[in-house]
Amino acid sequence: MSGAADASAVVGGHAVAGPDRRVLVSGTTLRFGLLALLVATSSIQLLWLAAPQPPVHGAANATYTCLYAVGENPPPGHFASIRIVANEARWQAYSACVQRFSASPWPWVVGGTVLVFAAALLVHWWTPAWKIRRGRLVPVRDGSELAGDVAALARRAGLAGRVAFVIRPAAVTASGVAFGRWGRSTVCLNAGLIALRRQDPAVFRTVVLHELAHVRNRDVDIAYATEALWRAFAVLILVPYTVLCLVPAQLLGRPASAVTLWQQEWDVGLRGLVRPAVLLALVLLARADVLRTRELYADLDAARWGGELPHPGAGSRPARGPRAVLRSAASLWRSHPTWAQRASALHDPAPLFGAQPVMLFLNALAAMEVVTALYPLSNDTTGQGTWRSAPAWLVAAVITGITGVALWRSVTHAVLTGRHGPSGLRAGCWLGAGLVAGELLTFRSSADGWLPARPWLLLLLVAAGAVLCWWASLCAELWLVRCRGRTPRWTLLGGLAAFLLVFGAWFTLWNQIGSLYLLGLSTLGDTAARLEHSLGTTPDSLGIGQLHAIFPVFDVALQFVASAPLAALGGAVLWLYPLLAWARRPVTGVPAWVRSALGGAAAVDAWRPAPELPPLHRVLSRGVVGGALTVCSLTVLAWWLHPDHPRSGGATWVVVVSLLTAFTISAAAALNAALVYGGAPAHRLPVALVAAGISTLVGLCGAFVLLSTDGCVRQRSLFVENCGWATAPAWGLAHSIIAPLVLGIGFYPTLFAALAGAGPWRRWLEPWRARRKASGRPPAATPHLPNPPAAAAHFPTPPPAPPPPTRTVGRAAAHLLGSGVLCLLGVLVARGILHATRPDHPPFSWIQHTQEAAALGLLVPFLLAWWTATRRYRPAPALAVAAGGLLLGLAAAFVLQAADGCAGIPHTLTRTCRWSPGTSWFLTSAVLLPTLVALVTWALALVGLLRTCLVGWRRRRTGRPAPAPPSGQMWRHRTAIAALCAVSVTALGGIYPASDPPTSQSTTAPAPLPPALSTAGPSPDDVDVAVWWVTVGSPLPHSLDAGRVGVVAALREFGRRVDPASLKALGSACDRWAADARRALSARPAPNPPMANAWQQAARSARDGGTLCRRSVDHLDTNALHTALADMVQQVRHTDTFYRLLAPFLRRMTWTSPPGDEHGGSH
Repeated sequence: MSGAADASAVVGGHAVAGPDRRVLVSGTTLRFGLLALLVATSSIQLLWLAAPQPPVHGAANATYTCLYAVGENPPPGHFASIRIVANEARWQAYSACVQRFSASPWPWVVGGTVLVFAAALLVHWWTPAWKIRRGRLVPVRDGSELAGDVAALARRAGLAGRVAFVIRPAAVTASGVAFGRWGRSTVCLNAGLIALRRQDPAVFRTVVLHELAHVRNRDVDIAYATEALWRAFAVLILVPYTVLCLVPAQLLGRPASAVTLWQQEWDVGLRGLVRPAVLLALVLLARADVLRTRELYADLDAARWGGELPHPGAGSRPARGPRAVLRSAASLWRSHPTWAQRASALHDPAPLFGAQPVMLFLNALAAMEVVTALYPLSNDTTGQGTWRSAPAWLVAAVITGITGVALWRSVTHAVLTGRHGPSGLRAGCWLGAGLVAGELLTFRSSADGWLPARPWLLLLLVAAGAVLCWWASLCAELWLVRCRGRTPRWTLLGGLAAFLLVFGAWFTLWNQIGSLYLLGLSTLGDTAARLEHSLGTTPDSLGIGQLHAIFPVFDVALQFVASAPLAALGGAVLWLYPLLAWARRPVTGVPAWVRSALGGAAAVDAWRPAPELPPLHRVLSRGVVGGALTVCSLTVLAWWLHPDHPRSGGATWVVVVSLLTAFTISAAAALNAALVYGGAPAHRLPVALVAAGISTLVGLCGAFVLLSTDGCVRQRSLFVENCGWATAPAWGLAHSIIAPLVLGIGFYPTLFAALAGAGPWRRWLEPWRARRKASGRPPAATPHLPNPPAAAAHFPTPPPAPPPPTRTVGRAAAHLLGSGVLCLLGVLVARGILHATRPDHPPFSWIQHTQEAAALGLLVPFLLAWWTATRRYRPAPALAVAAGGLLLGLAAAFVLQAADGCAGIPHTLTRTCRWSPGTSWFLTSAVLLPTLVALVTWALALVGLLRTCLVGWRRRRTGRPAPAPPSGQMWRHRTAIAALCAVSVTALGGIYPASDPPTSQSTTAPAPLPPALSTAGPSPDDVDVAVWWVTVGSPLPHSLDAGRVGVVAALREFGRRVDPASLKALGSACDRWAADARRALSARPAPNPPMANAWQQAARSARDGGTLCRRSVDHLDTNALHTALADMVQQVRHTDTFYRLLAPFLRRMTWTSPPGDEHGGSH
């Protein structure tokens, strides 16, 4: 019979029940893969260090000669070159020197590594023949009674005709062994075991089934490959390297000199011996773990097929105190488990399916050895570019495979047996401890000492390992609740892929940034260059040192923005992966994979499912409420920063505002995660992370809106003083800096926030629930039980609320018209107040004041209409009704502005009556609409947050349940989830590309607004020109002139210093000049045709000149450069013409400092 058919076995007279372990993927192959990778990388690294080097100029090798050549005075040892990593120029010079004078070690390294694996392959290939010849084994005679018995046992194991049986006549012990290679398996039975066949058939049956289980599990090849690989590595690599560490190659035959060298440099020599000692221990422990684990699995399968083993505790008494610790430590080195361990695993196989702490520790330690060996090799072969993170991702894949499989196995076993799922925190702490031990024992962050410069940062490894394994375990339980197929393996693969992205992103970030901070170095130079390139600033204006002085965390944040895109994607997967579980339909009844694993009908009937997922609309609503809190926090941040922002801008201020915005969004998301975690009834962490992700997206949208409308609300302006749509720079900041930070690195602290809220919030809510239950009111949620009944295991769904009365289209239209009338009245009141308070000589900013007042006049009626509509409609229809009324009011404001100055309409800008829809449309679209959007965004967030708190308080007071979730709407759930995933991935596309930044760029601050104007009698044409100049025109000449000045400066620098760097700077200046001209051409033209024509000609001359200037740099064409300079002269002439045409309008508007005068001299 097959292994899946049996559900129990007999051990010492006791029934052993449990799921079929083949439903749960084993990790033996992954353990062997880690061992092979460890052997390969260790061989490469040790051969690299031991490769013979010819002497250079009297020195032992090129390393010390090149260090002296670049100005370093290195101490003894192999760690002297770490000091120059921070100096890019010295590091490049040192690398070039080493490559020139040192012999290539690759033939030695590749040949030695291939030799190790070839020797292991030969040993593995000849092992079966050697065993048969050395043991003088004879085959079992066909047709004998023994052949019939073993054939029956092979059929029971599902291996009929696939195994050859032999006898070892000289062996008197009652045991056996399975060996072979690649499908040619052999089971050897000792003569002592055959003698017991009639006396004790149970022992004979158990031993044979145990060896057949090895064949069935396909671990025979793994076992003997492990032995062969370990022996080849020890003989060919470890022993020769240890000898060379004790006696260097140049001192062979001179023992006295070797002793003297050890006396002088004993610390360096001791550190050299630590590496082979650690590698030897790791290989031995990994070998023992592979062999010991396969024995326990074979025992479990043999017992399931009918074998019997002693009861736990038979033959030995458990040790206590120090003896127990010593026995546990000694068992790690054994390749076979003790009888007590075997019987205990059979009686309760749950620990066998759990994540073994020692295994996780060793795997993490081995992984750090591997990544330490691969990083210098990858830098030597691929440089410091795109493939620098490849070793970290390779090692992260191995750790994910072993740790992820172990966590999923433990969670799956807990779900099948009805136990409470493991949290993963303990396993994660052991994983982090292994990473810490790896950092300390590899000395990669210790320079020439024994400890890193900042050892306290190693605690981050333990904390990160704990929370990431916690997340992986709880997400595994979440996905298993919705698993419907015959096997959970596809679900497991998806979980491993998600865990790889999350853990790999963090591990890559640690190896690229964290290890440098651990070493005491910083890499702000490359980050500053990338930000200068992306923000378009000069090298001196960014002020990276100022940022580091303000907040040290900015250092890490800026470097994260410049890191690999997958690092940010890993943070987004933290909440997108659990969100995708809601896209699967709920499981009804017992899933097919559970039936397949449990086997027997009695076990299936006794199985109790895990708690069902909460309704998606409740999770999304908590996320939206958190988003409202985030938008309110961003508004408060803008009000707090407004008095301090510099009038001239500056890249430092831009980066500071961006990073503070990202910090505010992340802090609000973390707070929301902690609150939701404390109140969730089941699957707390996934629900909290999804809610935090939704609040993060809402906060990002709010930040984009607030940055796009900066200047429209003067009390919170951060960069500019005039109102208008600034979507391009706002999208650049939100897409390039804020989104990667909050969705990437900013989401990892959210895990810690949820962990911090796990304990206290749950304890604080218990007395509140108890009081509600005692007062007769139904509790809001049922706490999670370890073994919930089948009926109460699912998320408690409140009774459906009575359907609301039907709303006719006419009533909805009446509400819409009512809200529109309210908005119209608000606009009229605002214009009346403006008309009454309009000064005789209003400032030039009066245009913006009029639109702000109109926006306030529309905002208050909109909020009243929305508040009243929410009492009769659901939130979405209520918002639609209020928004329709707002659009009607906006149309009314457009009409009133177009007829400004006519009889019966309070005038605000001009007293001359004329129908001017063009000016009204421009004011409405460029000033009124962004102001209204800015006000509506934070007002909706604030009022919505207050209303949510009020509704929740009323429900708790009255005990009224929440509305029932809509049923049969999976397509809506999947559409919403797909939209959220698409928005997140789109927002993550703004990671800075790894391109070479230009060396010289120029920016000029926008022109200040004119101080005052006189409206004694402005004509409508004067108002049109003034509106265009305020909203569009004033920054354009300054930007276009900045590009021309940058080209002139680059030409002067090229004339003083003719080299590739100055030529590259000239090309960048030409590109910027042309780009500024294209932006000027795409802007709204001036309302006066002569002015528009002069400006278009100036912009075209600049565009043609920039294009020709770039061509002259690329092709070294002097004729193209002369033509570009002629276009520059034409640009200056057309710009002067533009200012001469603009001057009469400005004089009629009584400018106090005409811009034409201050710019005419500069031309």
